[in-house]
Amino acid sequence: MRGIILTVCLSLICAVSNSQLIIKNNFQKPYKVAVAFYDTGFTFSGWVSKGWLEVPAGEEKEMFYTNPREKYIYYIAIADNDTIGGNKKILVDPEKDFIVKHAILNITKEDNSNLEWFLFREVRRGFTTKMKKKLIITLGD
Repeated sequence: MRGIILTVCLSLICAVSNSQLIIKNNFQKPYKVAVAFYDTGFTFSGWVSKGWLEVPAGEEKEMFYTNPREKYIYYIAIADNDTIGGNKKILVDPEKDFIVKHAILNITKEDNSNLEWFLFREVRRGFTTKMKKKLIITLGD
């Protein structure tokens, strides 16, 4: 019985460790990128935002070593005189690297004056895409 449990646990760990969230920049200028998603973890459930990942022109970088399995992922990309965003209002720290839990609640903003609302773009994934171990968000696709 222990062998079966150990095998299942190791399989799950290996599956998660091979998954990735990649940001690919097809533009001729660098972008700073933040992402957001609804996290349904064991110890926390709620909206999370994370940033800023610097992605040089023409390159791709790993945002997470794990790929959030949610149906919707949101992102915002900022460069000099350019923003790629959408219409989902999410909190970020505009000045430094950050992780914000409860990133869509007004109370989070009230408790953290350094956070600001940014408008994120939605990436929808179908069932088959949701299950893939690797997700690439392409800027300039």
